[in-house]
Amino acid sequence: MPVSTRLRERLAWLNNHDYFADVNCGENYVDGNQVGLTRAPNAVSATSNSDGTVTVVLRGYLNDNYRDLTVLMSLIHGTWLATDLRRGTGPNASIFSSHPNC
Repeated sequence: MPVSTRLRERLAWLNNHDYFADVNCGENYVDGNQVGLTRAPNAVSATSNSDGTVTVVLRGYLNDNYRDLTVLMSLIHGTWLATDLRRGTGPNASIFSSHPNC
């Protein structure tokens, strides 16, 4: 999935500040666990938004359990890029919140 520069920089900043280490999240933000996925994630929905973005829900599986990752896609210079990632709901769902949900 192509990722915007801003999103790439945010993930790098969180990684460089040990956000994904055991003292904080303790898991990979994208796949939502510590051991990886047991099968490839699939898109379970895609919804167009009034601002021209598209919200895609990806479902990743660890055995029979799954965790959804919501991806906000934006058309930037003719290319669809992921511009936000969200886990769960509420004020900390966005990867850009001060303390994103794990």
